[in-house]
Parts: sequence; structure tokens; C-alpha cells
Amino acid sequence: MQVESRWSGHNLYLAAIPPPEVAKRLFTAWLALGGDGRFRWQKLHLSILGLACARHVDARLVAEVKETVGGLHLRPFEVRFDRFLPFGWGPDPRPLVFAGGTRNDRPDRLAGQLHEAIAGRRPDIGRRRRVVPHVTASYGAAFPGERPLPEPVCWQVTELVLVDNWIGVPRYDHLARWPLRAGAVRPRAPATQPAALQLELPGLMRKPPPCAKIRVPRIDRRDGIWDGNGWI
Repeated sequence: MQVESRWSGHNLYLAAIPPPEVAKRLFTAWLALGGDGRFRWQKLHLSILGLACARHVDARLVAEVKETVGGLHLRPFEVRFDRFLPFGWGPDPRPLVFAGGTRNDRPDRLAGQLHEAIAGRRPDIGRRRRVVPHVTASYGAAFPGERPLPEPVCWQVTELVLVDNWIGVPRYDHLARWPLRAGAVRPRAPATQPAALQLELPGLMRKPPPCAKIRVPRIDRRDGIWDGNGWI
């Protein structure tokens, strides 16, 4: 059943889109765990940074984001989903999401890097929200607690996408894509003097233990992005 929005517009954000092989594994897990509603094949994404939500697309903002992000060195990262749970609170239908039990700060660090760079040109971008990695699989009836996945789904994120979500319309446009590359940080080349190199902090690239059991922060509405129909 399509939920009608009270107004139409555009929600602009940066996200990672699961490749087909990861989407298929998530779908298999969703079926095995009795996921309710309709699986979001065309809408699966990991939210990184919300940019704007307005009635019309700000073409200047889009151009500035493309130019700014294109000049950054963005590193790939891995996410691991091992549980299925309702997101937020309130009446059904609720977002049913895949999340991980191991704390993973890499997506939030990426969001911080992006926000700092974009806000340098667009101070009106507003504050960023903490990223707790999750992917919304469907909207449906909530259930108590969490359901462990039969087998964890690991995803090496190697691409960032600029998404225009048409609010009130089942349409998601991908406006730009950027590869996430490992390796040494490349300094920018200024006209007159060398730029300061970005230094790697000790332990920044260290991956969490694959089976570590660490209490994950509670997921609530503040960790999501509103798409006009629900929190994503």
C-alpha cells in the first residue's frame, strides 16, 4: 500500500547503495526472518549525510556538492549486519532494518569529513546527525527485541552516491557517484604553495573484530533521515 505524503518535494542526501550481491543476501535474510511489508529493492541504502529537504532541488547546492566531494579523498569501509530489528518507535508500519552488534564508527567519520567540507562552502547545510549504520529493508509490523541473522552479511562499501529522493513519488535519482579508494592520501595542488597533507590517525583504519560483542548504541529517530513517508 502506497502511503501518500502531505506535500511533495525533494530530499537530497549522500548514501551508499548495496551492490546486487549484497542486496540479494539481505533479501534472503529478510525472508528467513519473516520480514513484513514489501522489500525495498530499489530503495536500499545506507544513509551517510542529509543535505536538504525542500520543495525544489537547489541546483547550486547540487553543483557545489559535486565539486566539493569530487575533490576529497574518501576511503572505503566495511559494514557488517548481523541482526534485524524495528527502527524508532510509534505505530505500524515501522521501518524494519538490518544493523550490526559491533560498534562501527567508520561511516560516521566519513559523514564528518563530508559535512566539514560541504559546510565550508554552504554554512546553511545545518548540523549533521550521528550515523548508526543500518539499512531499511521494509516497512511493516514491529516485533519485540532483535532477530539474529542466520549468517552475517558483510559489505565492503566502495562508492558514495548523491541521491535525490522525490517525496510523495516512488522515485530515487542518483545524481552523482564517487569511488572510495584506499591508499595514501593525495595532497591538493594549490597554485603557489604546497598544501598540508592530511595525516592518518593511529588506529583509524583498524577494523573491529569480526565477532566482537559490544553493546551497540540505541537506534532512534535522530539517527535517520525523513523521506516524507517514514524514517530511513
